[in-house]
Amino acid sequence: MVKWRNLGEKDIVNNSLHRWLAWFDEGSPPELVEEVVNMDNTIKAANERQTHVTQNEEARRAYWSRRKAEHDLISGLNYARDEGMEKGLKEGQEISKKNIAKNALTKGLPIEMIHDITGLDLETIKGIKD
Repeated sequence: MVKWRNLGEKDIVNNSLHRWLAWFDEGSPPELVEEVVNMDNTIKAANERQTHVTQNEEARRAYWSRRKAEHDLISGLNYARDEGMEKGLKEGQEISKKNIAKNALTKGLPIEMIHDITGLDLETIKGIKD
């Protein structure tokens, strides 16, 4: 940080390291921090996470509880998909992405999550739903 602060010309437009250092530096003016946050989606995501982490204890607990639930759900779905595909292949059954999507829809999973898991386009998934 000392070298960064002593650096005369800071190029936040073309140099992502300079943007990150501007964001990390507690001495950076708020206007500069806001500018680098708006310039870089990765810094924007980091800034949003920092905002969640610095909330009060109850809000922080609720945030991490939601994050854990999301991760648990995704892990469970990945495990079920892998096990189902392995079982289907062992028994000679044809496992299709559409069957997985159909089963996921009956369980009430969001269409976007089914898209992430199966790779099927949203229109195909909506067609299965109807």
